[in-house]
Amino acid sequence: MTVEVFGLKVFRENITETFYLSILGILALMFGALIINIMFNLTRIAQKHNNDNELLKNKKSKVVIIIIIVSFPFILGLLFGGDYLTS
Repeated sequence: MTVEVFGLKVFRENITETFYLSILGILALMFGALIINIMFNLTRIAQKHNNDNELLKNKKSKVVIIIIIVSFPFILGLLFGGDYLTS
């Protein structure tokens, strides 16, 4: 749906370049996910070692989940609003 609204099209001249950039983007995302996974694992090990308070962790995790859920509709709203204002 967002592809049709914003008119995102791939032209024949740019297919090869777009393919190479998409492969590079996928590799960058995988490398970033690997780094984040290592950081989360090290954090978990450190928390078990220090016996951090679990109640504080639960409250923070709920806030983070709510922020993530609210951010996606907000970003889509900004994109549609910008498209409406520029059309």
